[in-house]
Amino acid sequence: MDRPSTKPLPSHAEPKPLTTSVAVALSDREREVFRHLGQGTGTRRIAELLRLSPKTVQTYHFRIKRKLRIRSFAELLCAAARWQALSPNGPQ
Repeated sequence: MDRPSTKPLPSHAEPKPLTTSVAVALSDREREVFRHLGQGTGTRRIAELLRLSPKTVQTYHFRIKRKLRIRSFAELLCAAARWQALSPNGPQ
């Protein structure tokens, strides 16, 4: 049975600090989706709120993960919640 790799990520693949990377790396719409994820809103509800299809919201999930160098949806949710908690006066 193969074991998962325990090699550390190369320095260029390390996640960026959230407060600056989110503001700089993400588009306005991606930040909006990220904010909703941080508030615990599900994909279907985000789609309803933003008048998008759930597939489009999933595409935003993928783009956000790629830009922030996040590997899984669970990491994405944790990062969004952390960003929500760290942003003064709520995320922009």
